[in-house]
Amino acid sequence: MIAPQSDEETPLLQLPEQPTAKTPLPWDRFWILLLLEVPDFLSSRTLAPFIPQLIRNIGVTHGDESQVGHYAGILVSMSSSFLPFRSVHDAILSKNHRTMQLIP
Repeated sequence: MIAPQSDEETPLLQLPEQPTAKTPLPWDRFWILLLLEVPDFLSSRTLAPFIPQLIRNIGVTHGDESQVGHYAGILVSMSSSFLPFRSVHDAILSKNHRTMQLIP
């Protein structure tokens, strides 16, 4: 019997190769959810350059340009802070129809 050759590049522990099992994830459902999230991302990124002009046109700052960034920041942070409350509708829907598949 020939002894295995060892040097500094040979691992000390030889692990037996195990076949990797394919994870049974429902990718078709994940893609639907991802596609539903894209419009929210795009709308927030598309509208962001126009928010300072909106603040100026509404007249909240009464012509004080130093306050435009302040109010624009409040508007953007309010929109992102209400995101968790938008999922309440989905939670109620899934609770009431738990036996049905909502996403085919």
